[in-house]
Amino acid sequence: MTKLSALLQPSAPCGTLKQAITVVHHNSKQILLSLIGLLVFLMVWTVASQFVKTSLGNLPNPAAVGEQFVNLYQEHADEQQKEQQFYQRQRDRHQLKLQRDPNAQFTLFPYTGKETIFDQIITSLITVMVGFGLAALIAIPFGIALGLSDYLNQAFNPIVQVLKPISPLAWLPLVTMIVSAMYTSSDPIVPKSFIVSALTVMLCCLWPMLINTVL
Repeated sequence: MTKLSALLQPSAPCGTLKQAITVVHHNSKQILLSLIGLLVFLMVWTVASQFVKTSLGNLPNPAAVGEQFVNLYQEHADEQQKEQQFYQRQRDRHQLKLQRDPNAQFTLFPYTGKETIFDQIITSLITVMVGFGLAALIAIPFGIALGLSDYLNQAFNPIVQVLKPISPLAWLPLVTMIVSAMYTSSDPIVPKSFIVSALTVMLCCLWPMLINTVL
């Protein structure tokens, strides 16, 4: 009798299978709802673009934006091909020099073509990560110290409350002025614009991160 009742009980794999089916069903439902929301947004955008007029014409619809994205990608691909051809020409010239003189030196000149939108996106992401990392290095240890000490908290809290609401648009000219005055190298390792942007991002991230760490 005990063996028969054990056989009639559901096995563990069946329960696991039901859980997996439930999870798949839930995820499928979320994906479907997300797609429906995206389609509704694109439809509203398409209809609204016909009525929103600017000095340059109607607001671009999703199809026009998609077309421009393809053009930007093609521009990026063309620029990448030009860069490869640029370096290949230098290697070919070096090979000719080696045939004439086996001891000829080879100097690879960097490509100075224009940056495409994808290059600029990568540069922006790196800038944001560097600025966020610098803010974390300052805000987290300092925030822990303020959170553990009431005296430090009372001493520095007014300064934090004054500097916290300052807009990034106000930090940017100040940082630009300071970096331009102090970073005067004729051959900088890091571009000045990168330092200005990273420090501005750091100042924007610093105060929320500091306050959250204190709390």
